[in-house]
Amino acid sequence: MKLQSIISTLCFLMSLAQGFSQNINFTLANPQPVINEVYSGTILSGDLDNDGDMDLLQSGIGTDISGLAARASIFLNDGTGNFTLQNQNFNNFSSTEGLLMSDLDNDQDLDIIITASNRTDFYRNNGQAQFVYVPNTPFLPSFLGDLIAGDVDGDGDNDVIQFGKSGSGSSAPYFALLFFNNGTGTFTQSQNTPFLPFKNLKLEFIDLEGDGDLDILSFGGDINNSAQVAIFENDGSGNYSIFSNSNIAPHIADEISVGDIDNDGDQDVLISGEMVGPKTALYINNGSGQFSELNNTLFPDIFASSNALADLDNDNDLDVVLIGSAAGGLPNIFSIIFENLGNNVFIASDSLIGVYIPANTIADFNGDGKKDIIIQGFNDNTNIYWNLSLISSGIENSNISFTLFPNPTTNEITVKSDYELIGTSYNVFDQLGKRVLIGILNKEITYIEMGALPKGVYMLSVGDNMKPISKIIKQ
Repeated sequence: MKLQSIISTLCFLMSLAQGFSQNINFTLANPQPVINEVYSGTILSGDLDNDGDMDLLQSGIGTDISGLAARASIFLNDGTGNFTLQNQNFNNFSSTEGLLMSDLDNDQDLDIIITASNRTDFYRNNGQAQFVYVPNTPFLPSFLGDLIAGDVDGDGDNDVIQFGKSGSGSSAPYFALLFFNNGTGTFTQSQNTPFLPFKNLKLEFIDLEGDGDLDILSFGGDINNSAQVAIFENDGSGNYSIFSNSNIAPHIADEISVGDIDNDGDQDVLISGEMVGPKTALYINNGSGQFSELNNTLFPDIFASSNALADLDNDNDLDVVLIGSAAGGLPNIFSIIFENLGNNVFIASDSLIGVYIPANTIADFNGDGKKDIIIQGFNDNTNIYWNLSLISSGIENSNISFTLFPNPTTNEITVKSDYELIGTSYNVFDQLGKRVLIGILNKEITYIEMGALPKGVYMLSVGDNMKPISKIIKQ
């Protein structure tokens, strides 16, 4: 790498470090909760045992907490961010590559698929984080592979797309396959998918044009490792065709994050990886699936990377997390959080320990109503960061007092307040920041019906700015 390029990168990182805002603030957990010290791989969070907190499913390169070569591992949360390894008899995997956590049999708990170069296995959850192997599934062994799940055919269950490479050799073909779910966790491979099997393939779901179905973003490289892109439009029944009018440039993507970053009701796209060199790009959707790259951001161009969109300060917009390496690799590695100020303006707000070849997951792990971050990556392995951001209540009168009961609840929750709230709106959000309920508060007492919602942790907000005021646990 040329000396001038190294100097430019270092100056850039120094300017970020000097300009951090304090609106979003994280601290390295001390002591660190006990999970595997690994890098690369995958780390996912979800409520595996249906107790209302966020557990972990983790894979990666390194050793597990017993000092053995790391395998796919489950860590159960006690609700305060302390994790315990769950003994689970997963089949023997060589070099765990990809993990999927999703309700695949429609019984309101999270099942697991593990894919690796020697096998891919489906495990049903009994509701208490005990997993039972399901034999004779159609999924393929996959080198450098991964999976995504969603209801692509609109029949109310989660289908699976598996993608990767059929072997470790240079001539082994890449593949991307769609498996339809019959509603009970039995899968059948689709015989009519146009997905292009790029090298280093990455796929992600997106609703391109706001019609309520799952379209697909597809990135990778050709035989010469030149960046490629292919976008596929869903007809609502799981039939896909090329969507050629997106204006998204080719990328060899390390990670793709999708979310409504400008709060205009459509889904935007954040990509990190490579084009000709390291690249980070945020594409803004015009509502019909046509995108324009947002230029002049402070986002560094990174590769060997991971990224995420999440509301880290509970102000109802999506902030940006970028983790990886600038041009030249070590020592130009970092993990930076950018606060979303609205109107597509972002400022560097906090810096975490720099790593590359990373994976991350973001959720409220310690039960304080704020999203924490777990990052695993080369150079410092796994770290958990607690969110210390100062979150305003969303209501200007600081004397307002709320009581929620019963909490946890299995059905209805009562909101009682000493403050006159006639005509004030309330919103209930899930752990991913998706609004699941909306209504109007009555005077002093309001009853919110939550019986139709899945078990989990939700946030109640009151007022037009929709900042959370309390956590609700649905059992």
